[in-house]
Amino acid sequence: MASLLADGLNLGLTRMAEACTIAGLGQLAWVADWHVRDETYALALRRLVDQQQREPLAAIFGDGSASSSDGQFFRASGFGRDAGRVNAHYGDDPGSKFYTHLSDRYAPFHTKVIAATASEALHVLDGLLYHQSEVIVRRHHTDGGGERELEAERGEKSKNMLGIHGSQT
Repeated sequence: MASLLADGLNLGLTRMAEACTIAGLGQLAWVADWHVRDETYALALRRLVDQQQREPLAAIFGDGSASSSDGQFFRASGFGRDAGRVNAHYGDDPGSKFYTHLSDRYAPFHTKVIAATASEALHVLDGLLYHQSEVIVRRHHTDGGGERELEAERGEKSKNMLGIHGSQT
């Protein structure tokens, strides 16, 4: 648990080893090397989402067939040096977007870090097609930008084939 906290809090293993009494740096490093990876986080998220979808209380919020997605921009420290990569929407501050898919039962079933300047359309499809949870999406909502990009990049025909019906929010 201490290795997960060190990673999640961006504290680092050395500072966590200094702060906790249950494990030393060597033990924390071993756990992090063997168990703290993107794949294990994805598996843990899948199991949490699947269990949450089965809970009776979750059904109050929806039947589990609808979802939405959007990107959230997080600024990074420093200055944006590559003016060609600047996104007019976020200014010249460097940063990244976390693109998250959320079920109508409020379970975040897919999250992906993308460049701030990246088109969101393909990431909409990635989340819907490759999320690996038991969530079955029949209706998906994006913001206006994601909807327009999806139409431009994939066309209305592929949206209909996937059964995706976007809406402006």
